[in-house]
Amino acid sequence: MMESELDKDIEKLFAASENISGKVYTSKQIKDLPIPVQRYFKYSLRENQSYISYVRLQHGGEFRASKNWASIKGEEYFTVQKPGFVWLGKVPLFSAKDVYI
Repeated sequence: MMESELDKDIEKLFAASENISGKVYTSKQIKDLPIPVQRYFKYSLRENQSYISYVRLQHGGEFRASKNWASIKGEEYFTVQKPGFVWLGKVPLFSAKDVYI
């Protein structure tokens, strides 16, 4: 079975990134950051929370094409350690892809 171009892009994205899921966040890491940034991290992260290496996101919504709106479904893959992404969006008339590796 042949891999699609999208599958090849996703494989290339993940191969270029390092898995950092074994690392954990501690409040000691943010002690030198500005107070508003520290507050945000203390609010949004838990002590000893694992880092995120990879994310797959699916979305839906509306896409404006000229004066009309069309339904869109999308799928995106992100990497963190060497930032990158692969995005595929589909509307009834066409598909679009964006890649940053």
